[in-house]
Amino acid sequence: MIALWMLSAIVFAALLGVAAWFGERALRLAGRPARGVWLFALAAGALWPALVPLLRRLRPAGEPAAAGVAILNAVRIVPDRVTTAASWLPVLDRMLLAVWILCSAMLLLRYLLAWRAVRAMRRSAECTEVDGVRVLVSQQIGPAVVGVRDAAVLLPRAVLDLDASLRALVLRHEEEHVRARDTWLLLILALTVATLPWNLPLWWIARRARLALEVDCDARVLAAGASADRYSQVLLLAAQRRSAAPLTPMLVASRSHLERRIVAMQERTALESRGRMRTWRVAASTAACVMTAVVAWTAPIAGQTPTPRPADTTARPRQVAEPYFEFQVEKPVQFASSSGHPTYPAELKAAKVSGEVLAQFVVDTLGYVQLSTYKVLKSDHQLFTEAVKNALPTLRYTPAEIGGRKVKQLVQQSFTFAMDNSTVGPVQIPNPKKPR
Repeated sequence: MIALWMLSAIVFAALLGVAAWFGERALRLAGRPARGVWLFALAAGALWPALVPLLRRLRPAGEPAAAGVAILNAVRIVPDRVTTAASWLPVLDRMLLAVWILCSAMLLLRYLLAWRAVRAMRRSAECTEVDGVRVLVSQQIGPAVVGVRDAAVLLPRAVLDLDASLRALVLRHEEEHVRARDTWLLLILALTVATLPWNLPLWWIARRARLALEVDCDARVLAAGASADRYSQVLLLAAQRRSAAPLTPMLVASRSHLERRIVAMQERTALESRGRMRTWRVAASTAACVMTAVVAWTAPIAGQTPTPRPADTTARPRQVAEPYFEFQVEKPVQFASSSGHPTYPAELKAAKVSGEVLAQFVVDTLGYVQLSTYKVLKSDHQLFTEAVKNALPTLRYTPAEIGGRKVKQLVQQSFTFAMDNSTVGPVQIPNPKKPR
């Protein structure tokens, strides 16, 4: 069932990503930092599908699933009976597990090599002080922040030749990353993606989260009094000579994000003039975010998620309240030799009247007739019908079985009243096929 579990987790993460997009829009219009909404979407999309199977086991039997433990069931497109019987599912699950482990190992190895590259970069950089700030100076790499526990600003030597006002903006940007501990967040993003490399919506969420980190950092720089025009000039200069530092927040980490960051700065400067229109846009984006989040957490996509384990081909009964038909069980119901029988009505016996009653009822897992399910399909006399009905509590059966487990079965049985017998015995007839 790993394939269905993966598909469920992908759908769930995609819905969370859409909700986070609307949430970011609302927060930007309100002039608030928005990285938190993407980090929450990433954490929920990665952790919740793994927690749902555990919560299902902890939930008391018979208790309805709570909101949020109702997702990931809609993608169970194939019935359990067909899914568990498919011989190719175990092979598919093993293949998916092997590919999953291989991709995760490759990504983790890549990040390990990047971490070693950053450490080598720090050792080779020159430690100095620029405009009152302790920095590391390299030949080409930067501007960036390197390190996690002991984060430090890394500047390329070319930045030292910039105008003092432009250099101050570069330093301010990188110092904001250090204060916000953004290197820790980038490490979490990388490890999450490496752990679930098949979940493509999480890749997109992680990318948007990284963009949100930079936009929030830009907003803090501008809030400190920097000019938006001058700051945009610094970003364009950095983009022209960008040299990447792996797993580090940089002044311009992605040229594809540069335009969005500049647009975000322009929108921020225009927020004050929007007035009522801005309020309505915030409200609309917030409503869309909430609605999408409600769909993600309460629609049948994320609560009854298939457990992420290889498919089991062992036959097992359906976990449903409806009884089985005879063609669906391995061992059908049998009439017990110790069972009671209907009594021949005295009036009809004296009149030498014979007859038959065709009845339908459900035999439970203990071998008793469920009286509420009794139905007469055909009867030659009302007194015969009453005789069968009165005898139902005394009838005993051997219950039907599937995989060694007793289940309910719908039974149709003919009770014959003949003059050559003083008592009546039932004759079991085949059940009809399940209606289409």
